Amino acid sequence: FSQLTRVEELNLSGNHLKALPHLFPLLTRLKRLNLDNNDFTVFPEQIQSMKELSHLSIDGNQFSAEEKARIQREFNIWPD
Repeated sequence: FSQLTRVEELNLSGNHLKALPHLFPLLTRLKRLNLDNNDFTVFPEQIQSMKELSHLSIDGNQFSAEEKARIQREFNIWPD
């Protein structure tokens, strides 16, 4: 698992994810993350602590209108 700290780009699109894997906090160097077209209904809060992340794509998930508004307000991200 020590190699996870070296990952800078990760594409998890189209995997029917509802939550992030439990090892996700080990991705301390992650800069680009694609979570498009999964089954998230709530924004994964673990992302908030990822200091190196500069690109995040979360389009095509199952966010309610209220959750989309919260994501926009709290994280300044605009999901479709």
